[in-house]
Amino acid sequence: MSRNPGPTLPEAGAIDDVAADWLLQSSQPDFSPAQAQALADWLDAAPAHRAAYDNLAALMQDLRRIPRIHLEPDTQAQPHPRPRKTRHAGVRRLRQLLLPTSPTRRPLFACMAFSFLVTAIAGYIWHQYEYPQFQASYATGVGEQERIVLPDGSVIVLDSATRLTATTYARHRKIVLEDGQAWFEVVPDPARPFTVRTPVLQATVLGTQFAVRYSTTGVAPGRAGVAVATGKVAVAPTRTWWPDWPWITPAGDTLTTGMRASLAPGQSRLTFSRIVPESIANWRHGRITFEDTPLTQAIEEFQRYAPVQVTVASTAVSSLRIGGSFNSKDFDNFAHLLPRMLPVQLRQTDQGLEIRSR
Repeated sequence: MSRNPGPTLPEAGAIDDVAADWLLQSSQPDFSPAQAQALADWLDAAPAHRAAYDNLAALMQDLRRIPRIHLEPDTQAQPHPRPRKTRHAGVRRLRQLLLPTSPTRRPLFACMAFSFLVTAIAGYIWHQYEYPQFQASYATGVGEQERIVLPDGSVIVLDSATRLTATTYARHRKIVLEDGQAWFEVVPDPARPFTVRTPVLQATVLGTQFAVRYSTTGVAPGRAGVAVATGKVAVAPTRTWWPDWPWITPAGDTLTTGMRASLAPGQSRLTFSRIVPESIANWRHGRITFEDTPLTQAIEEFQRYAPVQVTVASTAVSSLRIGGSFNSKDFDNFAHLLPRMLPVQLRQTDQGLEIRSR
């Protein structure tokens, strides 16, 4: 198995608040040498500190370059409205820095500063949603399984031959399942939805237990599926136009305990069915379950867990369908049961086992 952990980063909103505090203090005439040394220590403590401070300072510098054009004061002008309280202290402090005090400059300043404020707000939103606090990639080899615990306490169990990337942000948590299947036990956090995205299907939850599959081999290759063991999961086709906007929730359907949904590539409508919750992700217990599965896909599913030397003699045999639950690491037993379940016979060759019509 392999792992590529990324850095755990402090929350962007908290850093912006402190940076705005320092910028406000440093602009005051009574800013002392002791305060200057404390600011220098804070900037040196982490690269993110200096980046946040420099970004705000650059914005202030751009605003100061705006020429001072004196206008006749508007004697009928209304008093400047009292600013509303904002959610973040950093935004309030930025407003103290950016709002002009001279009434002769307010009309023109408001027009020119609007674009700067829009840019600042867009950058702030990006920091809140897209500045990763934690990121790591995980992969299991054939026959391997791995249990990982995310910083928020959520648990992911990776099945054999599975690849995924986990990223947590200030306002959401995201898993990208590239191939394979995984089991999720999500710690509830209403302020940070938990999304699992595949190339075909995505699922969003607040806290529940569920499994997601997207595999390019084995049963139903290329088809994505979600099965819910407890709680509720919202499912929808993956958004290809902009997949990483968590605050825009795509229209979808809600799955409850014992429900599953699947979607094939190129389709837009989900397929729903019922499933016994205890049987969800039974690969965790070393089992493979087939439901009217083509024989070729069943063999490929076994190959996800161990190398299998087997060939199918004809298209007619490969299209035969099979059902049942089997030991994922005992292909030999599965093969010897085939003649009892299907009109086939087994033949040992130099290349391995051959399955042919009887």
